[in-house]
Amino acid sequence: MVAPLKNINLRAAPPARLSWRSIAPCSLVALTWMWCVPVAFTQPPVSITGRITAEGRWFPQSPALATQDDHGGGIGVEGDLRYTPPGSVGVRLAVAGHGDNADDGGYRWDVREGHVYVQEDTWRLLLGLQRVAWGVSDVFPVVDVVNQRERIDWLDRAEKLGQPLIGLTTWLTYGRLDLWVMPLFRPFPFPSERARLRPDRTVASADALYESGTTYRTFDLALRYHLPLDRMDLAVHFFEGRNRMPFLIPNEELPAAVQPGAHEPDTVYVPFYEELLQAGLELQWTTGPWLWKAELAYRSGFFDDYVLSIGGFERTHYAIGGGVSDWTWVVEYAYDARGKSPTANTILDNDIFAGGRWAWNDLASTEVSGGTLIDLEIGEVLATLQAQRRIGPHTQLKLDAWWLAGTAESSPLHALRRDDFVRIQWIRFF
Repeated sequence: MVAPLKNINLRAAPPARLSWRSIAPCSLVALTWMWCVPVAFTQPPVSITGRITAEGRWFPQSPALATQDDHGGGIGVEGDLRYTPPGSVGVRLAVAGHGDNADDGGYRWDVREGHVYVQEDTWRLLLGLQRVAWGVSDVFPVVDVVNQRERIDWLDRAEKLGQPLIGLTTWLTYGRLDLWVMPLFRPFPFPSERARLRPDRTVASADALYESGTTYRTFDLALRYHLPLDRMDLAVHFFEGRNRMPFLIPNEELPAAVQPGAHEPDTVYVPFYEELLQAGLELQWTTGPWLWKAELAYRSGFFDDYVLSIGGFERTHYAIGGGVSDWTWVVEYAYDARGKSPTANTILDNDIFAGGRWAWNDLASTEVSGGTLIDLEIGEVLATLQAQRRIGPHTQLKLDAWWLAGTAESSPLHALRRDDFVRIQWIRFF
C-alpha cells in the first residue's frame, strides 16, 4: 500500500550553474584516468580504455515548469577494463560516472559491464552485469527489453544500465542460442525536478508498485536464437519478466484502482511495473546498396495484449560526386496497436521517420545525420540533428539538436513542448 503524498512544495529553481559538488568527483577521476594509468596496464592480457566528456546544453525557450533550469551542463567519465589471460576465463569491468548541474543527486555512478566469463569452442557462460542489445532499428528497437535505460538519454535511449544476470551462449551448427536468467531488477531512474526533457509531473520513485509484489528481487527469463545467412540476419526471441518502462499511476487513485489516468498538475504519481511476456522477430536483409529491416513483437501485460512493430530501409549512395563521401537515406515506420490509449507508454504508435546520414569517410571521421519523426495521427513533428568530428587522434566534438512542433496535450511529448535544445560535447578518449 502506498501512503498519500501531500504538501509537495515546488519552488522555483535557482539559476543554472555547474555545482562543484556534482562535478568534482567526476573531474578528479577523469584526471586520474588521463595521467595516472600506467602504460603497462594497457598491454595484453589487460587493456584499459575510456573517455571523458564535457557538455553544455542550451534551451532557447524558458522552461514549462518553474522547477526546471534554463540551461545545463555536466562532466562524465567512463572506463573499460578487460582482462583476457591465456585460457578460457575472462573479466570485464566498465564503469561510468556523471555529474550534472540539473541533477539534485549530485553525481552518479553505474557499472555498465561487470562480469566474469568462461568460454570454450561451442559455449560461453557469463556471470555478472551485462548490456544486451536486441533489434535492428535505427530509430528505436521496439524488441529491446533486457536492460534498463539511463535517464540521461531517456529520449533516444542510447545508454543502458548493466543488468545482473547469468548468461549462457551456445554456438550451434546453424546459428547461436542465448539464454539469460535475471534474478535482480533495476528500476527506471527518473530525472530530478530541475531537469529539462522530462515528464511534467511529480514522480515518487521510492513508492513504486510492482505487479509481482516484490521489489528488486525477481526472476526474469530471456531466450534468443540468431541465424546469420548469406544476405539475411534472422532472430527470434522470448522474454518473460518485469517491464523495464513503468506506467505512471496517480497516487490518489491507489490502492482502489491501478489504472493510468489523465494528468493533473497537483497530483503525485508513482511508477507501476507490470509483468510482461514478449515474443518477437528481427529481420535484416542486405541487397546491393539497400538494407531492409523489420522488428515485430507480441506483448501480454497487466493492461493489454498487443502487437508493436517497426520497419523500413536504408539506401546508400557511395562516392558522392566522384569523391569518397557517402549518403544514406533512412526511412522507418513504427506501429503500436494500443494507439493513443492511456495504457500506451510510448510515443511511437503510428509514426514515420525520414532522414539521412552523410559520412565524409575522412581521417577525422566526420559525419552528419538527422531526420524528422512525424506522428501520422496528430501531425506532431520532431526534428533531430547530430554531427561529429574528430580533432586529432584522441579528441572528438559532437553536436546534437532537436526541435518539436505541433504537439497535442494528449501526446507524451507535450511535456517537452518548450524543450528544443542544442547540446555540444567535447570528448577525450584514452
